[in-house]
Amino acid sequence: MKRFFHPLALAALMLGVLAMGSLTSCKKDPLDEFNPKTETIAEAPFSVKGTEKRSDGTYVLDWDITKTTIDCVQEELDELAITPFNTFTFEAVPDNASGFPGINARTDNACIKLERKGQSSFSISYVSDGDATIKVWNGNEGGNTAVTFKVQARKTIPVEGLLVRIDGEEEALIKVAGPTWADYIQQRRDYPFCTVKYLSNEKIHYPIEDMWEAFSYYDREDLNLRKLEILHIQPENTTFRRLNGSYAECGYPGMVSYLFCEGEFDWYDIVKEGKRYNFPSGADISVIYGKSIFFCASPGGKSGGVMMQYCPPGRFSLMETKHNDANDVIRGTEEVWTLVTAVKVVD
Repeated sequence: MKRFFHPLALAALMLGVLAMGSLTSCKKDPLDEFNPKTETIAEAPFSVKGTEKRSDGTYVLDWDITKTTIDCVQEELDELAITPFNTFTFEAVPDNASGFPGINARTDNACIKLERKGQSSFSISYVSDGDATIKVWNGNEGGNTAVTFKVQARKTIPVEGLLVRIDGEEEALIKVAGPTWADYIQQRRDYPFCTVKYLSNEKIHYPIEDMWEAFSYYDREDLNLRKLEILHIQPENTTFRRLNGSYAECGYPGMVSYLFCEGEFDWYDIVKEGKRYNFPSGADISVIYGKSIFFCASPGGKSGGVMMQYCPPGRFSLMETKHNDANDVIRGTEEVWTLVTAVKVVD
């Protein structure tokens, strides 16, 4: 038996289908919340430059971004990571600045958020852990001007240690331990970053008042001096990167440099009586990049033992803090990591 639709019923059905199609076509893209509105912008050639700020802006890095590469100008690490503790902005650098129309930008993952800062600039902020690709363009989104680059979003990036260069050739990693004192003691026993020679104490005339006097019985040639240069934290974009001034000190390495290497080392003030140096508390660890100091054989030490007091940069801790608009600490220094500078004494 054939069935026929009444004209009014058929019209209602068609209106329903159209309404459903309209709802489908107007469905909001879930990424719209994390992307600025795309504008109609004429095509004009450009390159992309980025600026990263760490430690609340006290350490600033430049980035070059092309269609095939992303490169940090000052660092060896060329993977861009966004965390709650750094900021990143990028902008178009037009081939012809006269009348440049601007750019669009879009992320393909909600782990980061893009915000338009100007007609040719955007900021990236952390939302959740993940990996994203950002596309930058003007004219046709798939046209000749489009540039894409990768971004990692990470809540924190743990520190591994401090990379140093010894005697201008050998690189070594001063490993990090923490956050407990037991971690620190165990780490210096298990992972000395270098070896020094055993030096007999037969030249020392006892009794002596302190190690300053003990060293005075040796010549520079006796001590097998080794020069240590600070390269950078590892990884370079680690989250924990502020120097904790309460735990930044060293004795004998500074003393050796002071006694035997005047004018050859570049470090913070060394106080003879206190036998220690201090770092500015809260400063980004980059303030010690390129600094150098000397360490030496162990006079009166024990072969096979692990020593700490002869090993620059001594003992200091890393921390990270974050403040809100009211300057209240929203992330404290409860996670503190200590760089372990132990050496092993060998014959």
